[in-house]
Amino acid sequence: MIRLLQLIIPVCIVLVTTLGIYLLSANAPQAKPHPVTAQIPLIQTYKVVKQTVSIPVHSRGIVQPKAKLTLIAQVPGTIIDVANGFNNGGFFKKDDVLIQIDPAHYQLEMTKKQHAVDAAQLNLEEVKAKANVARKIAKTGATDFALHIPQVVNAQSQLAAAKADLALSEIRLQQTIIKAPFDGRFRTTEIDQNQYVIQGQIMAEVFALDKAEVRLPISDQQLGLLELPTPLTNNIKDNTTPPVTLSSDIGGRRYHWHANVIRSEGGLDQNRLQYVVAEIQTPYLADTYPLEMGRFVEAEIKGRTLQHIAVLPRQAIHSGNKVWVLNPEHRLSARAVDIVYRGKSETFVAQGLNEGELVVLTPLDFAIEGMQVAVSTTTHATTQQPK
Repeated sequence: MIRLLQLIIPVCIVLVTTLGIYLLSANAPQAKPHPVTAQIPLIQTYKVVKQTVSIPVHSRGIVQPKAKLTLIAQVPGTIIDVANGFNNGGFFKKDDVLIQIDPAHYQLEMTKKQHAVDAAQLNLEEVKAKANVARKIAKTGATDFALHIPQVVNAQSQLAAAKADLALSEIRLQQTIIKAPFDGRFRTTEIDQNQYVIQGQIMAEVFALDKAEVRLPISDQQLGLLELPTPLTNNIKDNTTPPVTLSSDIGGRRYHWHANVIRSEGGLDQNRLQYVVAEIQTPYLADTYPLEMGRFVEAEIKGRTLQHIAVLPRQAIHSGNKVWVLNPEHRLSARAVDIVYRGKSETFVAQGLNEGELVVLTPLDFAIEGMQVAVSTTTHATTQQPK
């Protein structure tokens, strides 16, 4: 009997378990099928318009005078007078007497040298008179000395030397007066009235007011955008000199000055940069604000005119100079482009895009060739000053 129960109980358990599984499967909720819809990214596009643009080149530099001089005492003496504006920053006009050294010593020296000239002239006349007498009484075969020929030559040399000494004295006298070679301004003054100066002593530094210059560093990438002077002539015609707009903030306001690139400097500096020089006319007579020497300015140089250029926002360009272009079926197509210049907010493309094509602006986390997208908005390019 016990053995029979041991066989019946497992069979009953299996039957009950099977029945339970069947009942659960029969009464399980049925899954309702749902249609699968593709998730199409929504993007913004930019319509390509080919333009004729002039890409500005940005640089910066310090304003310096075009002409500057160091006034050095050429003769020693006491300063007896200086110009009214003889101080740091003072102005003067061309031919103004800037510094007057006491001329008394040099006037007396000229008087002595004039006397030496007169004496040498008198001696020459006497020697010539003696030579005339000697030639009249000279015998045939008389020597040059007997004819007073070397005596006349010596007297002539003495007169020439005396005149040279007189000329040197006159030059030294003229050097006691230092006049302004141009309309200018004192940068620094080193002496004062009644001070004694020695020869070679620096008395002042001055600069001209008519023109100023700014040295502007240019990178290799920027050089291709400019029409610069040729290396041999180092100049360009006036009507083709690249215009430059200089700007600086003064007292909370931004002022602008006009300049022109007049030359490029030879060679590259230690940072491998080429320097060009912009010239400003009458910096102190500017319409906006006087342009002081030593002021730091930002420069915007007008670049050469380029045709058939597509101007794109910077976010349209991906690594490897690649853009995503939208085809008529709204599918993505990768396109390599030739970039002329990258600005702060824009990129200038010369080749690789056609007029009217749509370029993707929206950053895509995942994009592959031929992927379908939907367009939300399209921005149209406008002709504007590059940035």
